[in-house]
Amino acid sequence: MRILIAPNALKGSLTAQDAAVAIAEGLTRSAPEVETVEMPIADGGDGTVSVLASALGGEVVRSRVTDPIGRPIVASWGLVAAGRIAIIETASASGLGTLRVDERSPMTTTSRGTGELIVMGLDRGCTRIIVGMGGSATVDAGVGALQALGVRFLDADRREIGPGGGKLDRLETFDLSSIDARLRSAELIAAADVDNGLTGPDGAALVYGPQKGATVDQCARLDAGLERFARIVFDATGVDLTAMPRAGASGGIGAALHALAGARLVGGIEFVLDTLDFDRRLEGVDLVITAEGKLDTQTTRGKGPWGVAERARRRNVPCVVFAGQTDINGLTSTVPFAEMLPINGPDIDRAEAMAHARELLTDAAERYGRALSNR
Repeated sequence: MRILIAPNALKGSLTAQDAAVAIAEGLTRSAPEVETVEMPIADGGDGTVSVLASALGGEVVRSRVTDPIGRPIVASWGLVAAGRIAIIETASASGLGTLRVDERSPMTTTSRGTGELIVMGLDRGCTRIIVGMGGSATVDAGVGALQALGVRFLDADRREIGPGGGKLDRLETFDLSSIDARLRSAELIAAADVDNGLTGPDGAALVYGPQKGATVDQCARLDAGLERFARIVFDATGVDLTAMPRAGASGGIGAALHALAGARLVGGIEFVLDTLDFDRRLEGVDLVITAEGKLDTQTTRGKGPWGVAERARRRNVPCVVFAGQTDINGLTSTVPFAEMLPINGPDIDRAEAMAHARELLTDAAERYGRALSNR
């Protein structure tokens, strides 16, 4: 049996690379006759830089940028193709992981650091810049990122609005006259980790605002601010962000880059799998194994394991998924996984599971390998 191991990162516990190694090790212990091929994946969120830089033979560099609450922070980004292509993550520059839980507040957090990384890519002479959209701490419609690129967002008195989604209700217009001219000759790709729209019940504020620290009332205000932003953009450009799939990724950063900086907005997992030549790697494979920390309804919106399983299903290759938590009740008829396997035992709490993620994943893979050998 030939098994392709294509896990996502287990957020806060294991990189995709470490997860792949753990699964392969567990399978080898109990089913040494199995041939394993490791292919870590990402979907535009955490780990996209390391996965693509490693697979494409590039390098990961570290640069100082502005974090979501205005402090200096060192963010990682990638350079591949002899420095011609930059790979950036919103998670690294503007992500939830850069803040303590008590610092999360999308009313005031900014995506400026993401824009600063794009500028650094342009400074390096990159002609293609890939921005992974996932894991952000912001719901600012990408205003901070565009401000770093020279766009001015103005209130009724022609003064620039401040940082954060809470200032979108003051927005009256924007000025593109000072946007970085180098964007015209660079290809900008925004790779979204979810397919949510920008506004409404499935939008950036109402779905993801709570995990970013917003109260119910603040989520409503943020959603109204995104609506205002979309209306102003539509009036000026004719681009309808409210009807655009994936516009809600990373609090609207990708939508803003698309409408005002010419970015191509794509599905993150589809882009990564195409870049990694996943379909070709499926040839001769009998089984695909993927993994994620939490399998829930957000997984169905374009997350890595879901995309892997869908691609495998098109080739009639079964795909199983290891998950630390599983909560997708009511969706069993549409789930593309042949099996959903627990990483953790029933008596292990979340903190312990995260602290021992590698050992637990290896043990889970070993149990599964034993079951495969007995079939």
